[in-house]
Amino acid sequence: MPRSVEGIVVSLLVLLLLSVGIPSILVRREQARKLQMDERLKNVGLGLHAYHDTFRSFPLNPNSRQQVATRSKSAAPKSVRKIQPKPAPVTDAISPL
Repeated sequence: MPRSVEGIVVSLLVLLLLSVGIPSILVRREQARKLQMDERLKNVGLGLHAYHDTFRSFPLNPNSRQQVATRSKSAAPKSVRKIQPKPAPVTDAISPL
């Protein structure tokens, strides 16, 4: 009979340690994800600034409807291609009844 009590006590201690340890592991994992996201955003910002240092402008948004002229008039090409917006999908044009 005493051995079964010892087994129960040992299993309860293991469960107690697991119940305390698992939430701390999850918190550390979430902190690591946030740190990784911050590093990636920092690299995107550094890349944008490197692009700006090279080309003297930030990259254009292909979805933007505006066209920004960055060259002087003398260096402008003879024909300028305007950026056309993408047509909206047909499903967006149909209104639900």
